[in-house]
Amino acid sequence: MNDITEAADRAGEGTGGLSRRQFLRGAGTTAAATALVGAPAPLPAAPPAGGAGPGVTGIGPGPVKVTLTVNGRPMSNSVEPRVTLLDFLRNYLDVTGCKRVC
Repeated sequence: MNDITEAADRAGEGTGGLSRRQFLRGAGTTAAATALVGAPAPLPAAPPAGGAGPGVTGIGPGPVKVTLTVNGRPMSNSVEPRVTLLDFLRNYLDVTGCKRVC
């Protein structure tokens, strides 16, 4: 160690207390040990690349056919129900005039 870190480690020795470095080292060790003990269980394995496994159904409804009249022209595409109108217009119909503001 260099002189500065040795002096910082010895700063609390004469007073009987802890130095800042010793306190932070102990607090970090305690936090890491607590995090490891309370770690969540591992996630289950991902389904095979070809889709859900045998006997397993997908979550939620599939894509729905949507038809809109945009600027006087009918436009349609299939989209999942969770997609917002803004994302549908910009990403699926290539109507880039609408902007996300807030």
